[in-house]
Amino acid sequence: MTRTLAVFGAGPALGLATARRFGAEGYRIALVARDRAKLDDLEKDLVERGIEAYGVTADLADTGAARAAAAAITGRFGTPDVLLYSPGDVSRLPVGALDLDAEELLTWLPLHLLTPIALIERSAAAGLWERGGFDTVVVGPLPRIDPDTLAQRYWELVRDRPGVEELVG
Repeated sequence: MTRTLAVFGAGPALGLATARRFGAEGYRIALVARDRAKLDDLEKDLVERGIEAYGVTADLADTGAARAAAAAITGRFGTPDVLLYSPGDVSRLPVGALDLDAEELLTWLPLHLLTPIALIERSAAAGLWERGGFDTVVVGPLPRIDPDTLAQRYWELVRDRPGVEELVG
């Protein structure tokens, strides 16, 4: 049986690296992103590697659009075996903590329940960092993590997990 990885928030860093890694293991890949041109590029990359890929355009800040994307993926491949949620919108960063209030934070929740702590190379956040977008923010050291390294770790987590039969008994 062919398995499926769904990447919500697909991009050229962590999303693509994970899609390539799982695709190399025979997974079909479903990609969700806001930008159709970006999706086309990601799909092309995967198909050129012999990986079956399907892209769906959706803004993950819109829960209705996210549900519609999930329904489209399920309609095409069935329920995904693995899901990676990694939206990379950095359009409102950086922001000072004193500039945030409860009302503003509520607008962030649909897309970002938890804020990333480490930057991923080749990601939108890493690009913002390199352009000086965080120059006014006082931070400790932020390690850079190669997305291929993270993708390999995700693969190991899935590969090495006990099967449902072992978990349920």
